[in-house]
Amino acid sequence: AGLWCVSFLTAHGMSPSMALSASLLAKAVSGIIVVPGGWICDQLGAGTTVLAGGVASMAVGLPTWIAISVAPESMVAFWGVGVVLSLPNLFLCHHLFCAELFPTSSRGLGLGISWNIGMGVLGGFGGFAAQASLQLGSTGPGWLISGSGFVTVVTVLWARRLERQGLLRLTHIRSAPYWGPAPPTPAADRLAAKEGLPAAGPVAAPPCGRLPVEAV
Repeated sequence: AGLWCVSFLTAHGMSPSMALSASLLAKAVSGIIVVPGGWICDQLGAGTTVLAGGVASMAVGLPTWIAISVAPESMVAFWGVGVVLSLPNLFLCHHLFCAELFPTSSRGLGLGISWNIGMGVLGGFGGFAAQASLQLGSTGPGWLISGSGFVTVVTVLWARRLERQGLLRLTHIRSAPYWGPAPPTPAADRLAAKEGLPAAGPVAAPPCGRLPVEAV
């Protein structure tokens, strides 16, 4: 899709060097935001992060492409392709999301087949689909981007519903955090886990009005 954007911009008046710079900037932005994106995924979990990425793609895709299509030779188009369309990659943790779906015994096979089919059929035809969408109007690629985010949101929410009904297991590596931050772990339990000991669990408070035996 990045190569297709270069072709689109040059075909609509932007200089080849400027269009190539926009594509390179998009790759650089995507590479930089991977670091904070990994931290966000580690804090909120793969489920929440992928859901947020779908919402971000829905919100960014169509408005940004409308601005690009109005003046594809301008700096607005340059920054739209180079920066704005890359911002949803801040929530790019679909590798972990897909890996979580399979148990260890079949993770390599399941992830390999599903990932390669998905990338080959959908990702590989991204440029073709974007070009074909122009037949529907100048905003076609924007609808395609926002539509892909919509598909992500619907799929994740549907999987969440099936999980709550006990029909689907989404996590095989780390169950928390996944749908939001994990509950805080007491320091004693963290130390016990580090040393391979069983967790102490919560300490019950003494009954109201009584002192612990040690204090008597």
